[in-house]
Amino acid sequence: ASGILIYKIQKTKSIDGLSIDTQLLFLVGALSRCVWVWDTRLTSIFLIWFELVCAVILSIYIIFLCRKYAYTAIIKVDGPLQWPYILAGCL
Repeated sequence: ASGILIYKIQKTKSIDGLSIDTQLLFLVGALSRCVWVWDTRLTSIFLIWFELVCAVILSIYIIFLCRKYAYTAIIKVDGPLQWPYILAGCL
């Protein structure tokens, strides 16, 4: 799904309909999966580590593209729906 999103952003050169706050929270989720994978028996499977590294790299690249094309966003999010407030509510 991240690859399709990257393709869409690069093709249209726009992030219309995409929220940077959501992408930042996806990155936080990917990073937390890297920490919590140690509590499972999945640490011995190489494919899990490959998937986690790819998820983090793709999330960082999507955030980079969102910052690069931020001027194309039509709607700016204000108030309690910004990512720091949502993250604090989840903790």
